Amino acid sequence: MITLTIDNRIRISGDDLTRLDSKTIDKLKAICTHKNPAYRTWESFKRGKPPQEWLITHKREGGGLSFPRGRLVEIYNLLGNPGWDRSGESFETVSQFPEWKGPELWDAQRRLVQSFDERRRRGQAEGIWRSPPGSGKTIAALKLVHEMMMKTLIIVPTDAVFQQWVERTREYLGIEPGVIKGAKRLIRDVTIASQGTLQNCMQDYTDQFGLLLVDEGHKVGSKTYQETIDQSKAAYRLAVTGDERRSDGREVLIYDQFGTHVEEVTKEECYEKGTLVQVDVLAVESPFDYPEYNIVSKESRAKSRRMGARQEWQILANHRFTIRNEMEEAMIADERRNDLIVSVVRRYLGQGQHVIALSTRREHCLKLDALLTAYAPTVRFMGADENFEESRDRFARGEVKCAVGTYDKIGVGFEACRELGRGVFAMQESLAKKEGRMQFDQFTGRFARASHETNKTRAEVALIWDKKIYRTKPLELLVSWGYNVRVLTLGGKILSAKEYLKSKDAKNAKTPESDTSDEQGDFFKSNTFER
Repeated sequence: MITLTIDNRIRISGDDLTRLDSKTIDKLKAICTHKNPAYRTWESFKRGKPPQEWLITHKREGGGLSFPRGRLVEIYNLLGNPGWDRSGESFETVSQFPEWKGPELWDAQRRLVQSFDERRRRGQAEGIWRSPPGSGKTIAALKLVHEMMMKTLIIVPTDAVFQQWVERTREYLGIEPGVIKGAKRLIRDVTIASQGTLQNCMQDYTDQFGLLLVDEGHKVGSKTYQETIDQSKAAYRLAVTGDERRSDGREVLIYDQFGTHVEEVTKEECYEKGTLVQVDVLAVESPFDYPEYNIVSKESRAKSRRMGARQEWQILANHRFTIRNEMEEAMIADERRNDLIVSVVRRYLGQGQHVIALSTRREHCLKLDALLTAYAPTVRFMGADENFEESRDRFARGEVKCAVGTYDKIGVGFEACRELGRGVFAMQESLAKKEGRMQFDQFTGRFARASHETNKTRAEVALIWDKKIYRTKPLELLVSWGYNVRVLTLGGKILSAKEYLKSKDAKNAKTPESDTSDEQGDFFKSNTFER
């Protein structure tokens, strides 16, 4: 009988491998051999250094083979009920946790916990939770930790998410968590680790935990995450994410580490239960233009391909890529565009709302902060802010209702207060692409948490829509993603995106120069509007 030896990977010894025919060995290798999506893209344009054609995650070790842990079920089924040896895994347990201090789980959260527990009892040690931002994944995951009584390592990507897990562990489990972050190395029954730190020291902690839990699990497709997680001998693994399916197609690597079983909670379930509110989008048309960005039009691209002029296309595409930074710098400096952003924020503040303005660049946030402080006190969330917790707490208490921050800092995992129901997305480059859906959902998730105390039933984000740059593509994408989108034109008209896309304005590639934002200004002077 073939025996699978399991530690941080699944291993088949050289002796057992000799008992398998070549066709079976090829099938085993095929399970962990994936076509690289980046190579497909490179094949189309032949731009830059070619990436590897295949993503190969099986390894030849001595005379045997090893495979990532998430492929256990497929390997087990292929080999037809082999034996297995799990003595190399870590089953580190906790003697006792204090009584659970968190809230009672609602139906979907209980389903997540029970599903993982049932699979664990059947010997299936890996899993993925797909659940929208704000739906209570952190609470459910900590409840699972509490019930499993396993020593747990929780890997997180950002400072905001790190701090959230530290606070929730204290609040719900009633314990002080360990920390792996920067120069700190403190291991406890539950340890929160920054991926940026852990990737350099995971070899020291491979067998110290029984449960490995990764928040924002869609990031596991990256090379550094793969290298970190592949070292862990924790007997159980769980990835928690809004959606593990990546725009670059590398979710196959997530399945390599955490298996293909996905337990899902939908937005519709959350809306029905009242844990989330729907986030509407107000696309605010901007007068900004940067003609050089559109030098590579669809027509020139098609012409290059018809002529077989691949080199010409590469030059055009490279030019568009290099001027994007110049365009963003022009956006940051553009007074009319910044005044428009400030007007949207002021309007939301006039409604008594907590508001966050998000941008891609720190220098843009600083400029917006300087403009907004003339009207209201603000807090900033950018980079390695030493006063992050203090700023967040002031914002949560309502002492300050206006915040400015980067997408990287607070676009994911930031939870200041449930009352937060208004946002302004000041830059949209990454949101104007088909593959930007997961990212947009993450950003809007900051505003989707329901607040029964304040009767918050809906939320809204204003997208500063640079129509002359991106045309109607952002509107089309947002509608296709299921968002309720309204458009505020330069002429002051407000209508649904579906109506707008059928209108003459949508058919014009650019708004006439005679159009002004004067009537838009009338809209922003009003604190209320008809839906």
